[in-house]
Amino acid sequence: MGGPSKIGKAYRVQGDRTTQEQIRKRRHNLFKRLKEFNDRYEIDIWLTMRMPSGRIYTFATDPNEPIPSDEEIQGNNVPVIHKTPADYVGKNGAPPSATPLRDPPSLPFLDLPFCVAHIEVL
Repeated sequence: MGGPSKIGKAYRVQGDRTTQEQIRKRRHNLFKRLKEFNDRYEIDIWLTMRMPSGRIYTFATDPNEPIPSDEEIQGNNVPVIHKTPADYVGKNGAPPSATPLRDPPSLPFLDLPFCVAHIEVL
């Protein structure tokens, strides 16, 4: 029988396209949210992303203002808060906001006896 089937290869290519499209949309939405965050709270934001392909994306709310250097950050005399993905993982690897769903309360009318009424249509 030869190598992998064409159907399997087509599926992988489609999966790659789907993944690329999802990444493109999420990146666009992230940049849009950062812009909204800047507009609402007047916070300067700089973001750099390196994709698995090696492509680098940068986002700055004010493209004319350079990214602060390490010296500027350290000389600012305010605490610098560094966040990593580990800061957003709760117990058992679940996100901190993920709470287990509880069973819904029972509905009061489920205990009532039901009868089926027969209606004759003439």
